[in-house]
Amino acid sequence: MKHYIPLFEEFEHGINYTTEYDDEDQVVSVTASISGEKIGEASAYIMYDQYVRQDLSDVIDEDECDRLFPDDLTGSISHVKVDKNYLRQGIAKHMMQDLMIELRKRNLRYFYLNASTMDTYGATLEQLVEFYKQFGFRELVDQGNNMIMGITA
Repeated sequence: MKHYIPLFEEFEHGINYTTEYDDEDQVVSVTASISGEKIGEASAYIMYDQYVRQDLSDVIDEDECDRLFPDDLTGSISHVKVDKNYLRQGIAKHMMQDLMIELRKRNLRYFYLNASTMDTYGATLEQLVEFYKQFGFRELVDQGNNMIMGITA
């Protein structure tokens, strides 16, 4: 059974943002809701270096991965998703900010994600890349329909 530790909750413009930590799976998640109905979610795994190398092995060789992500722990942003009825209201940005703050509190300095247009309700890859760049991510590997991005050494 998962053990979620509530970290903090905030209320802004009628939206409740809740940040939790699953200490068993080492997952940080941020949920946005209105009147108890979930309208957005973002999550990230805290990964040990050998899992980062394994996860990225098909796109980045091991030496390059070690150079880009030199710490023992790296944050892997798994998803940021907002209900299509609440797009373009700053919800994804707010959740991403909360997620990054919480990961940095855990002394993580390096992060990666796979920006993909899957389930983005029409957002282009270019728009997604620009969105993540505002948090310090940079393009690492262009895979055509998606982009591996990271905050690296």
